Amino acid sequence: MLSLAGLMFTGILFATAGSPGGAPEVRGVPGPIIVRPLPTPALELDEGTISEDEPPEEPPEEESAGWDFQMPLRPYTGVSDRYGAPRGEGRIHAGIDITLQGLEGSPVYAACPGKVVFTGFNGGYGNHVVIDCGDNWTTVYAHLSEILVVAVDELDQQGVVGISGSTGFSTAEHLHFEIRYRERPVNPEDYLPFDIPPGTPLSSGEIETEPEPTEESTPEPEPASTTPPTATTSPSRTPTPLGSPSPTVTPVAP
Repeated sequence: MLSLAGLMFTGILFATAGSPGGAPEVRGVPGPIIVRPLPTPALELDEGTISEDEPPEEPPEEESAGWDFQMPLRPYTGVSDRYGAPRGEGRIHAGIDITLQGLEGSPVYAACPGKVVFTGFNGGYGNHVVIDCGDNWTTVYAHLSEILVVAVDELDQQGVVGISGSTGFSTAEHLHFEIRYRERPVNPEDYLPFDIPPGTPLSSGEIETEPEPTEESTPEPEPASTTPPTATTSPSRTPTPLGSPSPTVTPVAP
């Protein structure tokens, strides 16, 4: 069955997703309708995962070279699960999880200029937004605590799509972020400078992108010796006689 969330209406008639389990909200006055499938909403993926047997379509160099995506969070504290992290049963993570320890409730910015084509909620992504960047590119922003846009909104890279949160399948506040080409997720690290050191595991707890400086240890001076010096014995002095002994007088016999 085709839902209103999968249609694009012309002019003043359009649809947005309502509350979980509720009917979509339809605004405007009905008029001529052109049915056009939207880019795949995030809810059609299995909680932010894709099959490891279906690699994404690599965009041609001429189509990827001109793209200048920007970070959706400014600032952030690190990343946890990266694109490709195993999810079991032959599935892998379809995006990157950007962490916000101490920065909860941060504004989430559009990573590309474009049009909002989907807003909604599901059990995996929670509150999430999809932006059509044009030229077969889309971006996804998930686990939001609040959505601040509606479908057909036009945004530039200073536009705020929502507020970070931990809705849906999430254990702590973070932003699940995806870049898609022809509706298939690609690795965000190929397009944004997360500065993750080579060889870092795809999923191994929090990954700090800016390691805290460590203090260099200064060698401590060796302690002074506490052993007392050995006394040197002065040579004994031989007394010298002060005068010649008196001669012995031998008596003369009578």
